[in-house]
Amino acid sequence: MKQGNLVLYKGHTFSKHCTTRAGTTRWKCSRQVRRRLQFIRCDNGKNLVMCDNHTFFRHRQMKTGGTRWKCCRHTSRKCGAYVIVTDDGVVLRKKLEHTHEPLSYRMMEDGNYLRTVVYINLK
Repeated sequence: MKQGNLVLYKGHTFSKHCTTRAGTTRWKCSRQVRRRLQFIRCDNGKNLVMCDNHTFFRHRQMKTGGTRWKCCRHTSRKCGAYVIVTDDGVVLRKKLEHTHEPLSYRMMEDGNYLRTVVYINLK
């Protein structure tokens, strides 16, 4: 069974890794990214996806299934990183190369996350 760039083989899911010069496709286990994905809620009530300390906002529902999440620094840092995830957390497609360092978040007592900002005094 194949859906987008995801293949199910013997009960395991694989995402497309690359195409070799010979034209063959290499696949890698999709659990590698899935284990790093975390759905979080910020103190302002917004839901985000966190992966390797980078955060993604919900961009849109895909016609082919899954939800596309864009990097939270998409506009300010011109970052093209994204992840497309099903409702149960299976990664369909991803581009995790960022143009910036991750934002800093701290988990509050209520389980929500708060973005922490460091101000530098230039005087």
